[in-house]
Amino acid sequence: MGAEHSAQAAPLLSKPWREINWGDNQSDLQYVKAYKPQPDGQLLRILLHGQVGAGKSSFINSVQSVVHGQMYAHAFADNTSRSCFTKKIG
Repeated sequence: MGAEHSAQAAPLLSKPWREINWGDNQSDLQYVKAYKPQPDGQLLRILLHGQVGAGKSSFINSVQSVVHGQMYAHAFADNTSRSCFTKKIG
């Protein structure tokens, strides 16, 4: 299963643990594409919290790709270590 410290994969659930109503994807996409930041120069800030390798950078890159309509890879990811490489707070 990969590296010597890899854990055994958990078994799949027999049924989904929650139902997700995805709604109208096109209207959601239009809402995101039409988003305009405040004119006074404020930035949209998002805090993602999770374990190393959980997909935080991939999520940001996916959102950017949807908004820009092309592949986007700006959020950095450190896939070579098992520790955090960004600023630790507290």
